[in-house]
Order: sequence, then structure tokens, then C-alpha cells
Amino acid sequence: MRSPIVPSLLALLLTGCGAQTVETGLFDNTIVHKGVEREYLLYIPPSYDGETKVPLLISIHGALADKEWQYNQS
Repeated sequence: MRSPIVPSLLALLLTGCGAQTVETGLFDNTIVHKGVEREYLLYIPPSYDGETKVPLLISIHGALADKEWQYNQS
């Protein structure tokens, strides 16, 4: 599932700008870096209210794993 809210949500989290209503859940997305398309999962917990600043946790898998394995292990 691709969501247009993901890039704006990431910008919101990284800049700490004013909050807005956000969709919670698990989002499966891609990003292109140096010409290579990479897949990632973004999880926004139901407790996130869009108002309170929260830390951004990035969990990166090793070469023999994938995003689903890392999500399940985290």
C-alpha cells in the first residue's frame, strides 16, 4: 500500500513543524536513492496523536534479511 501522506509525515517528524491529523498503521513504500529503488516499512502507532513530538526510530536489517523480517523481529 503506497500512501502520499508518508513523505509529508516524514518531513513533519524530522522538522518538528505543526502537527496535523495523520493516518496510523503500517505503510509499505519505496524510495529511490542513487538510482536504486529501496523498499521500506513505516509504522505509525495508534497512540500517535499528531501533536506530541516523538522520536523517530530507524531499524535497518542486515544483508540476508528483508523489511518484513526486520519488522517482525523489532
